Amino acid sequence: MQILLGYFLFTVLLRTGATFQCINCQKEGASTCTDSLKNCNQGENSCLRSLTEIVKDEKTQTNIILSCAPLTHCKNQFIELSYGKGIYVRKQYDCCKTDGCTPPSTKMLPLNTTINGKHCPVCSLETGHCSDDVPLKCTGSAIYCFEATIKDDPKKPVKGCTTESICNILKTYPGPLIGNSAIQDVTCQEAKSDSSSSSLEVFLLALLPMKLFLLSAY
Repeated sequence: MQILLGYFLFTVLLRTGATFQCINCQKEGASTCTDSLKNCNQGENSCLRSLTEIVKDEKTQTNIILSCAPLTHCKNQFIELSYGKGIYVRKQYDCCKTDGCTPPSTKMLPLNTTINGKHCPVCSLETGHCSDDVPLKCTGSAIYCFEATIKDDPKKPVKGCTTESICNILKTYPGPLIGNSAIQDVTCQEAKSDSSSSSLEVFLLALLPMKLFLLSAY
C-alpha cells in the first residue's frame, strides 16, 4: 500500500513539475508589463504577447497583454483595419513555445494615414446604418474592403478598409477587434478607386456641350 501511495505522489510531482508556465499580466496605457510566472491551463503550451493600439481622432490608446495560449494561437502576426474616419485598430502578436519563455517585443509598424485613392463603405456602430454615399477613404496600404458583423450583436454590421492579407486573417481571427467584441462572417473585396467617380463626372461633363447644342437647335 505504501509503495502504491509513494508511486502516486511521485507521479503527481512529475506532472506538477512539467506544467507549462508563462508570464501573465495586463496593463492599459503601456506597451510593456511584467509579473511572475503562472501555470497555464491544459492545452496551453505557448506564451503570447498581444499589443493593441486603438487610434481615434489622432488619440492613441495602448494595451498590452502577456498570457498563456494554445499552440493554434501561437502566430506572429500584425493586424490593422479602419472602420471609420480617423479610427484604426492595430494589433501586434508575438509568441514563443518554450516553458517560461518571454515572447519577443516586435515594434509595431508606424501608422500611415496618407489617403491612397481607394474607398470602402462604412457603417455607424451606434445605429447600424451603412452608407455608400459617404464612403471611408482608405489610407496607407489598405486597398481592400472588409465586411463583417459584430459577434455579440449580429444585427450590427461593420465595414471598412484593410489589406488583402489581413482581411483573410480576419476570417478566422477569434479575438476582440471592435471594442471588446469579436467579428464574424467576414468577406473581402478589392476597394473601389476614387477615380471611378471622377471618370463618371468627366463623362457627364463631356456630354454637356452636346446637350446644349441639341437644345439650341430647337
